[in-house]
Amino acid sequence: MGLFPTISGVQYVHDDRGNRVEMVAARRVREGSPDSSLPDEVNARLLSAYVEQLQRATRWTALIAIGILLIAITVSAGLGVPPATLTFVFPIVLLGTVLIMPRIIRRRLRDSTEQTLRAEGLCVGCGYELRDLGSENDRCVVCPECGCAWSVDRVVLGRTAQRDRPSPDDADREERTHSHSRSLRQVLSITDASGRIVDLINPRVTHRLPAHWDAIPEERRRPLRNRLRRIGMTRRVLIALFMVSIGVFQISITRRTGVSGYRALFPFAMGAYFVGMAFWILRHPLTHNRKKIAGVMMGEGLCPSCAKDLRAEPRQPDGLLVCPSCHAAWSPTVEERPKWLRP
Repeated sequence: MGLFPTISGVQYVHDDRGNRVEMVAARRVREGSPDSSLPDEVNARLLSAYVEQLQRATRWTALIAIGILLIAITVSAGLGVPPATLTFVFPIVLLGTVLIMPRIIRRRLRDSTEQTLRAEGLCVGCGYELRDLGSENDRCVVCPECGCAWSVDRVVLGRTAQRDRPSPDDADREERTHSHSRSLRQVLSITDASGRIVDLINPRVTHRLPAHWDAIPEERRRPLRNRLRRIGMTRRVLIALFMVSIGVFQISITRRTGVSGYRALFPFAMGAYFVGMAFWILRHPLTHNRKKIAGVMMGEGLCPSCAKDLRAEPRQPDGLLVCPSCHAAWSPTVEERPKWLRP
């Protein structure tokens, strides 16, 4: 991620008897691969939350640093501060924000992870299932695996029945683990129409394509890829223009102040960095609008998770389309139905 933050470090929580324990999901999610002791739905939800927190940390780091830079420019103009001083303001602010933001985001990630594991009836320390265990006199359930104690008032021990989900075979599980471990930024998940957490095609990634992508005819595949890559183009252009303006400002300072030699290298390097960021933003589609990504795929009659052609699949009694390959359930919108969905 370059200059922007990553969330690392061990995550600790206290169980309901005050013992300090390390969260199993935090330890494994940091390595970029699902924890084999957790259900697939929980892994997908935790990995998705982790990536969202990384993106949020990056976004807020940039916004805060740029905002402080604009304030510094305004204040320096009123106080008569030499413009050359501003070349060092933004890097210092950016570095400080990079050091602070991960601490804030890490705490939020820890809380959401703990809440997810408790809601699934799992031990926060090791992922052991607690639903069939009895409580002791202090209304705590003791995990037989790691000895952590969790209050029955904060752990969901009984849940309503969910839709049956076919267990993925060993090959699918191995491929999913491999893809997660390659790069966390490739991981995208979405909640399908049945409430399950399923994989979602990532328009940024060209070398990790859905299972049935190659089965799409070339005359359909190329325009589809272009539509996915154009998601959020207006916003990307505006962000890129703003990045270029900051880069030009950094470079122009050296010309206005007469800075030369090695002292001019730093402003030029910062300017080149922002110009490079602008081109990177233009080339990479935004992935925060996952409903838009799913809508583009469904508009073409393809499963947003595995790219299986769904146009010939019958609808379920509840109106959903269930992919025969990955078993994800989808509910096409009104705009998508006239294009391909049979009545």
